Amino acid sequence: MLTQPLKMEIIDFLEKALDLSSRRHELISSNIANSDTPGYRTADINFEAELRRSAEATAAASINTDSRRPMGFSSNTVNPVVYYPELEMKNDENNVDIDREVQNLAKNGFTYSLASKLVGSRFSILGYAIREGR
Repeated sequence: MLTQPLKMEIIDFLEKALDLSSRRHELISSNIANSDTPGYRTADINFEAELRRSAEATAAASINTDSRRPMGFSSNTVNPVVYYPELEMKNDENNVDIDREVQNLAKNGFTYSLASKLVGSRFSILGYAIREGR
């Protein structure tokens, strides 16, 4: 027996991971695009900390359900805290390390791909259950 309707909290969690990964991709892409812009500072988000913060907010929201939305669906939006890491400045006061950013972009792409596949498999399981195993 399911303890919560269709275990949607897992899908909510993965949705938050996809949203955060997408936002981080935007920041990393901006960093790469501005790698030669004088005075530009690298921007990033702490993916793990923001996902944890979002999961805690979702858990709190599920306790205080709103009658205008189905139970299990979160209305929380992802507004991650953007930080500016203290990296070595170049002569033009720009601190973008293109190698670091490309590495971050690859890791973030992997994170997004994994979360996307997990969402897909979760919906496949639900579809299988709806079709009663046929």
